[in-house]
Amino acid sequence: MRNRRRAGCDPLLTSGFVSVLLLLIQVSVVVDAFQSAVSISSTPSPLLGRTNGAWGLPSKTVSRGNHILYASVDKADMIDPSIASSTELGGVVQLSLASSFLVSIQEGHDSHEEWNLARIPDADSKSRHGVGSLAIDALNKGTTGESTANEITLQTRFTDTHIVVTSTGENQEEVGGSSTHEELISVLQRVMVQRAAKKILETIDKTLNTQVTVILENKTEISCQLESIVRNDCVDLFEACLSEGAIENGVEMVDMVDANGASLGVVPRPLVHKFNLLHRGIGILVSENVHIDQNTPDLGSTRVYVHRRTDTKRIFPSMYDMFVGGVSTAGEDAKLTAQREVAEELGLKRVVGLSSPLFQCTVCTSYNRCVVSMFTYQYDASAGDTIAWQEDEVAWGEFVPYSMVEEAAVLSVDRLRQGQNWPGNSSTILPRKTTLHLSMFGNSDDWKSWDFVPDGLLVWEAWQYWMLEM
Repeated sequence: MRNRRRAGCDPLLTSGFVSVLLLLIQVSVVVDAFQSAVSISSTPSPLLGRTNGAWGLPSKTVSRGNHILYASVDKADMIDPSIASSTELGGVVQLSLASSFLVSIQEGHDSHEEWNLARIPDADSKSRHGVGSLAIDALNKGTTGESTANEITLQTRFTDTHIVVTSTGENQEEVGGSSTHEELISVLQRVMVQRAAKKILETIDKTLNTQVTVILENKTEISCQLESIVRNDCVDLFEACLSEGAIENGVEMVDMVDANGASLGVVPRPLVHKFNLLHRGIGILVSENVHIDQNTPDLGSTRVYVHRRTDTKRIFPSMYDMFVGGVSTAGEDAKLTAQREVAEELGLKRVVGLSSPLFQCTVCTSYNRCVVSMFTYQYDASAGDTIAWQEDEVAWGEFVPYSMVEEAAVLSVDRLRQGQNWPGNSSTILPRKTTLHLSMFGNSDDWKSWDFVPDGLLVWEAWQYWMLEM
């Protein structure tokens, strides 16, 4: 953090005491990540049990398992050297994604947690896997399949007064080299600090105003209250990771999540996008006058809302989308996110036609990794619904036949695949739920040239498989 005082967190200079404490708790990590990954490869995450391309589709009953369970520990003034030197770890209990790495989270003793970062292989023109497909495959298997084991290992240890985070690279050498990796490590360490602070509250029976000392890898020491770390708006903790003035201008906090969508900690949204951290979001298929589900009769002629982004959009200008979507803020319930997004993006004055959550899927691209909760919205003009989109966001929008979206999506994926830009599996064939009837499309063939945003197409792929599950 920069050299100025803030309420709750004050930077301090590292003292000789810090060096001694770091020496006491520095350990050698001997656990082989590949072995840990193999131990769970036969039981993939329930949210990713059946995959195709760069998305993972859950069963109808979504499991929220794989949460870390905390046991009680004795209160201690200092870290026990015998515990600090222990290398006993449990199995991989949570998996996530960050930048070019699969993150495997392991527990050891109650005061010890370890994050192992293994590099995800790069996509190439000879492989049938796109960049997103490789990330999903790593989440499913719990391993990247690379010959190199853990490239980076992060460790957290804590007492009731101290939280210490260290990081080592391959062969236990100190991590260095890539500035991007150093920035990523700095962000992930702060997520680990949040988790350690919550464990202190839960296992050592401390209060929110308890003062703790946080020691990070760069030997920066921060003295702050537990309350300033565990709250959902703990943006001060990330001040050193953000651009100058970002906090004063307002920063939205977002949950970094595991493969099941369970929160690992909160991160400023700009850093979530910068390092492509796995996070939570929603998708909504808006239909006219009826709720679409797996039993909808005459689905092909049912009309769904498609819109085109303005040509001034920073990301994917002039491209199409068949969903309303958005990112959930830290701690925000998915349905609240859906209500907020459908109101904002469609300009609705009331939101009454939103379904309950239907299923979750995980989509991955080179710029976005998201556990998506899916909804539908029944647009009813007779009941007063009126779409009024933001002109700087949307250039065109209209309700079109479901079959048209199916066919346009297939053509859009084909073009991405031909240009080697498809993030999913190159052999993907989008499933169809309806029969094509060109007569219902009118005389225009404009829909054949609709280029949909890639992550929207991945969600559509998951949606189509869910629709066919009956």
